[in-house]
Amino acid sequence: MTTEETERLERALILGRFLVNVLPGTREQLEKHHGQVWDTNEMCRDFEVLGFNAPFVVVKRKSIGKIGSLMFQHHERFYWGWVQYDGPPLSTLRHDDDLPGEPPAEERERRNE
Repeated sequence: MTTEETERLERALILGRFLVNVLPGTREQLEKHHGQVWDTNEMCRDFEVLGFNAPFVVVKRKSIGKIGSLMFQHHERFYWGWVQYDGPPLSTLRHDDDLPGEPPAEERERRNE
């Protein structure tokens, strides 16, 4: 991913975080735009929550044992947009490992100096 593509993605995420809660959708609107939608009870039935950073939640899909993410809005609380993580097993990653799409650890360290 180029720097320009990364910057466009970051701008889209910032806008998405704003819009998802300023202009929340009804279940019907969300289903029309995103497909399958879960309310809180349905999400807890189908997924184990591992962590979150609004508007994203990291989950493990119970039926297949795979880790991925969903987006969510705060009010009325709905979840959508299942994306499965297909990278290396998370148990094999260390905090300093490079994930796909991230700059190498050395570059990240230089930026933080």
